[in-house]
Order: sequence, then C-alpha cells, then structure tokens
Amino acid sequence: MRAGWLNFIAEITNCWQAVECMASELQGGVLADAGLIASSLPLMSQCAVDGYDLFMVEALKASGVAQVLSYDGDFCTVAGITLFTANRSVIQEAASQGRLAAR
Repeated sequence: MRAGWLNFIAEITNCWQAVECMASELQGGVLADAGLIASSLPLMSQCAVDGYDLFMVEALKASGVAQVLSYDGDFCTVAGITLFTANRSVIQEAASQGRLAAR
C-alpha cells in the first residue's frame, strides 16, 4: 500500500476513536418496529430525508438527541436538529441563509 493511503487510514481511525470518546450509545437501543415506522412517515412531507434518515431522525427525536455529526446534508432540512458537518454545500447554504454558527 502507498504511504498516503496508510496515512489516510490512520487519520480516519484517529477521528473515529475521538468520536467514540465523546459519543454515547442510546440507552436501550432503538427498535425499528411498526410504531417507529408509523411515527416517522409524516416527516417525509416536512423535510428532504431519504428512508434511512427518516427512521434515524425519528429514533433520535424519540431518544431526545438534538445534535447530529454527519456529512449527510439531509439532516440540515430537519427542524429541531443541530447539524455539525464538514459538507461544503451545506455550510455555504447555511451561510447564505444567515444560519451558520461556527464553534
């Protein structure tokens, strides 16, 4: 393998370890049962998320989680969620709308 690729893998591994140190698992886990699916369906008409994100957003809300770290721009369309991202398109759009908060 090339040294650049190995450096890339090492950096991803370091970043993931940092996330694991700061994050916590949702207590009790999340069961994608009929109730979760039914409660998440109205979200489709409120924001632009795909099916996987639809269920994830509902599970996050049910668990009281309001902050998301993701490159997925879909999360920026969900009211009540603060998205932390490096997605340039999302950052530029948030800045143009005056909604960008830098930390």
